[in-house]
Amino acid sequence: MTANSRLPRAFDGFANPNYTQVPDELFDLLMPVLSDAELRVLLYIVRRTFGFKRDSDTISLSQMVSGITTKEGQVLDTGTGLSKSTVARGLKGLRDQGVIVATATSRLAAVTSPPPTACGSRLMSLQKVK
Repeated sequence: MTANSRLPRAFDGFANPNYTQVPDELFDLLMPVLSDAELRVLLYIVRRTFGFKRDSDTISLSQMVSGITTKEGQVLDTGTGLSKSTVARGLKGLRDQGVIVATATSRLAAVTSPPPTACGSRLMSLQKVK
């Protein structure tokens, strides 16, 4: 880790066997063309969906910004590390490119996958390709 690291101490390595399956298309097709904000937001969505064996989930903007802490005080995650405006920009970019479908309400964004196209399935960030 560098001196500029935001981790409180040196990273100890990855625990196992807890994994989130990430579609190869995210690495092969999307990673080279997404902005840093779009990629971070997409990885957060993948973790909150595929990581919990779900195809979609209702994820609030505040969860993406600040993470999730249970009522008992257990920190489940710390969010994307991005500001609210940057998360919103990342979500807009992902929606505009058809990577996700997000339905905004006054408090929550319901994130689901786009429908398949005539020439096969679009890249599904939140749903397994059928």
